Amino acid sequence: MFKNYLYTALRNFSKNKSYIIINAFGLGIALACCISAYIILAFNIEFDSTFDTEKLKNTYSIHTLFNQPEGGTGQHVMGPINLALALAADIPGIEMYSRFNYASGFVRIGENSFSENVAFADSAFFEMFDYELIKGNSASFNNINSIAISEDMADKFFPQSKRHW
Repeated sequence: MFKNYLYTALRNFSKNKSYIIINAFGLGIALACCISAYIILAFNIEFDSTFDTEKLKNTYSIHTLFNQPEGGTGQHVMGPINLALALAADIPGIEMYSRFNYASGFVRIGENSFSENVAFADSAFFEMFDYELIKGNSASFNNINSIAISEDMADKFFPQSKRHW
């Protein structure tokens, strides 16, 4: 019985090749559109859902456009380091600001050296964004020599220590 259905299907396929190709191609395009629409929707729904949106409704980031050597323009999500100070002095509506900058460098712990990507931020960073600290408090970041590291970095830098977090 299955053999009969298979022969009938193959005979129909051979008679209507263009119709089947058009239908398969249309179905592929429709599926691709649906998957793309879902990915875009999911990205927009989940974007910046890490923080409380009510607290961040008046938070802005500065983007810097630059000319690339090979032509065209590029964009950074950071501006000149003194721009925040100048804006806070000139614009009365700025209540708080935090400068944030990425860099790569070497971290040395005793005799061990690590090449890491590090970020620098003002002490107001933890007041503006709700990062949960495992140990310590954000008030200690008023000291210029204070750092915050992730739990993975703590394991990498201090493997011998028995932290009880």
